[in-house]
Amino acid sequence: MIEPRVDDFVDELQPIAAEVGINAAWSLSRIFGATRLYIPKKWRDGLDLNLIGADAARLLCERFGPERIDVPRVPFTAPALHRFAAFARKNGASNGRIARELGISHRTVSRLAAGTPVLTARARRVNDERQIDLIDWLNNRKVSR
Repeated sequence: MIEPRVDDFVDELQPIAAEVGINAAWSLSRIFGATRLYIPKKWRDGLDLNLIGADAARLLCERFGPERIDVPRVPFTAPALHRFAAFARKNGASNGRIARELGISHRTVSRLAAGTPVLTARARRVNDERQIDLIDWLNNRKVSR
């Protein structure tokens, strides 16, 4: 249905998509999304990582091991999600199918269709002007000592 490019992936997955392959990065997110994953330096046969494919797992170990990575649940950026959903809807896909394909909720697909921006929790956060900025406070505290 969709054919993502390397720059469609979130920052954490872009190097993997570029070095190991787009399918490997997408599979990594589908299988291990929302977890911290250890990538060993040497590939071996019994690794859970082989669920993305033995060849992709071997390449991932060679290029990125040893490393721990936080694998995002949703592998794509918000603009890419908007583009993918619009393309799929134009080709007759239902919200349910789009949600399954992209690994997002039905509600998020509805928001994409309505043109509502899909924001992360950090972006939705509102600053309360009554509270001090901890970083500013710490920096000022260091200066006044």
